[in-house]
Parts: sequence; structure tokens; C-alpha cells
Amino acid sequence: MDQDHMWAVVQDSFKNDNFELHRKYVFQHMKKLWDNWRGELKQYIKKKCGNDKALALERGHKDFEQEDWAWLIENHFFTDKFLKKSEQNCRNRAKLEDGLLHHVGSETFQSD
Repeated sequence: MDQDHMWAVVQDSFKNDNFELHRKYVFQHMKKLWDNWRGELKQYIKKKCGNDKALALERGHKDFEQEDWAWLIENHFFTDKFLKKSEQNCRNRAKLEDGLLHHVGSETFQSD
């Protein structure tokens, strides 16, 4: 879905005279919501299906029609690209001391 389409949907759904002033922040918020939701779906697959593709397809998800869930499993969560990135992220998180997650963007993180 492209940004112009998403912006049109937002404008049709909500009324505000100065919407264009808030476009950047609306998209930042939408990205955060999407990232959180996608993470919740990944956790569902991991916890309920043991990262087993066949089991994930069989069990489905309450928020999806089976056809849509199957598409998401086949075209996102079990692609080679996604699995490779997910595995690398797991290794990187395992290296963090005390489970401390780095949330300051590209800034260096130092303690005195």
C-alpha cells in the first residue's frame, strides 16, 4: 500500500482542517503500530506454532481469514529473507548484556 493511498484513507476517516501539518507524525505513528502488530504476529507464530510453517498454516490466526493468513505466512514470515534477518536479530539480541535493548537510534550508547 503506498503512502498516498494510506493518507487518503486517513483523511476520509478523520476530519481536521490542518491535516497536512500532521502528515509526518501520522505516518510515524502508523509505522509504530504496524511494527508492534507485526511483532505480535511473529510472537504468536513462535509461541503457538513453534516456528513451524505447516503448523502456523494449519492453526491460522483469529484476526485473519485463512487465505490472508496463508499469504502472510508464505510471503512474509517464512521467506528466506525474513528468516535470515530474524535469525541474525536473535543472535544480536543474545549478545546484549542483561537483555538491555538499544533504543537510541544511530547514536552511540555509553555509560560513564
